[in-house]
Order: sequence, then C-alpha cells, then structure tokens
Amino acid sequence: MTQGRREQGFTLIELTVVLVVVGLLSAVAVPRFIDLSSEAGQAAVDNQARALISNNQINLAACEAGSPECVDISVTGGEACEQAMASFLPEVDLDRYAVSNISSDTPVAEWRDEVGPGQALFWVDRFLGPSEPPGSWENADWNTTQPCLLERI
Repeated sequence: MTQGRREQGFTLIELTVVLVVVGLLSAVAVPRFIDLSSEAGQAAVDNQARALISNNQINLAACEAGSPECVDISVTGGEACEQAMASFLPEVDLDRYAVSNISSDTPVAEWRDEVGPGQALFWVDRFLGPSEPPGSWENADWNTTQPCLLERI
C-alpha cells in the first residue's frame, strides 16, 4: 500500500493573513518614523540654543573677570544674536540656522510667547565693560540682555 504524500508549505489563507498583518504594522509604524524627523530637528535647535546659553554665561563670567577671552558684544538687536552665534559656536553650519532677535523691550516673562514651531530661545548678555555705558544708552533705557531666536532652515 502506498501512502499519500502531503505537500509542505503555506496555504493561500496563511500567506494572506501574514500580508494583512504586515500591512497593518507598516501603516501604524511608518507615520511614527516620518514624524520623528521633525522632532529630531526641534531637538537639534533646542540643543544648539542651550549651548549658546551656556557659552553666553561663560563669556559673561570671562568679561566680568577681565579675561582676554571676553567677547565684547556691544551691538544690539539681530546683530548681537548673529555675533553670539558666530563667536560662541563657530563650528555650526550657519547655512542650516537662521538667527533673529526679539525686541529688548519685551518683558522676560513674554519671551517664550515669541517662540514658534522649529525655533528655540537663547539670549546674549551685551557686556559693557567696567566703565559706565554711554549717556545715550542710559537715556534709551539700555538693556544688556538681548533675547534671540534660533531656527533650523
């Protein structure tokens, strides 16, 4: 008597079920991976802004101590933000980041309200040195802290 030989392999139903499961998993997982790129970009901007804040504090301490390492930022507005970026993080590719300023008149409590998606806040202390600031600055209510925005482009 000869025994029937059973073919081995997957049935069409089993293959269809596997394809449906893989399709569902990819439909759920792919959008999450795509969304991570914007989160990674925001994290990069946040990290650069934190580095600028740290370097600003180091620079302020160096200036107050009279160190030759002091970067004298005596310009205002966007120029102060750009000078800080170029001086404190020279290794950053400036083609990838845009720097802008928030008005010095904006109260500190409102700085975060100025930050939009893809931006990060940092600030620059404009060190005026041990001497008195020029009279025009005193009359203009000179503020030595310049708030800035960093954005990845």
